Amino acid sequence: MNLLLYFFEMDLPRSNRQENLSLAYISAVVAQAGYDCGRPGSIDVGEDLEIYTIIKNKNGKLLKSGPNLYIQAKSSQNYEISEDGMYIKYDLDIDNYNKLVTIEDRVYPIILILYCMPAEEDQWLNICEANTTLRHCGYWICLMGEPESTNKESIRVYIPRDQVFDARALKIIMDKIRKEEFLNG
Repeated sequence: MNLLLYFFEMDLPRSNRQENLSLAYISAVVAQAGYDCGRPGSIDVGEDLEIYTIIKNKNGKLLKSGPNLYIQAKSSQNYEISEDGMYIKYDLDIDNYNKLVTIEDRVYPIILILYCMPAEEDQWLNICEANTTLRHCGYWICLMGEPESTNKESIRVYIPRDQVFDARALKIIMDKIRKEEFLNG
């Protein structure tokens, strides 16, 4: 096989495709809510996206404005629904968890958004002339202030199923940040 042809035939790994779809889901919610988002930087500090308000200055120029919200985005079909149906149970990598619980030196809050996906790839996204559909949805939780874990690999987090990440939820979250209110609880 021609080496050049080999490179063109490679698919993006499944985990990367899942991550891209979760970022697309979050970006769609952010746009619907009237905010903007972007990648915060090239150094991995556990923040995949930054959400911010856009304002017009007195000259009519658009500017980023606070408050900001940082997102750690995850996507998975490896989640469970609790026996009582109230929670999404997800095993989060311990390094990611410990980054989410840290409060010190953090100016703006960070939340975890878990985009729950079907196991079958052909069910992830459907596009036709009438609509574009991403299957299932994302749930959010703020873990800031929770105790750090000494687990070696992962920790199970329980995300309330009523915390669907949608435009309404994002507006409430951003309003709480602006008022300097806690997001968890």
